[in-house]
Amino acid sequence: MRGLYDDGSTLLILDYGSAGSRQEAWSELRAFLGGSERFASVGAEPTEHILFKDGRGRFVAFGEAGTRLVVGVASSSTAALLIVSRVL
Repeated sequence: MRGLYDDGSTLLILDYGSAGSRQEAWSELRAFLGGSERFASVGAEPTEHILFKDGRGRFVAFGEAGTRLVVGVASSSTAALLIVSRVL
């Protein structure tokens, strides 16, 4: 599911069918993001939500909920984290 907001932020909810499949996909995605020059990790891990900043200066927050990976994209870290928190 994708939600686009008037302020330019985005919500993505990805359902993997099982928690195991979601965990495997999330591990691969985190490895990709961590090794990419387009994304920089923001903050210290481990935390409830993982936060990256992309090459365009947008913040991308991730949260896990059962079979789903919740992603918030916004112009500020606070807004990206709030998107994810509201869903979880």
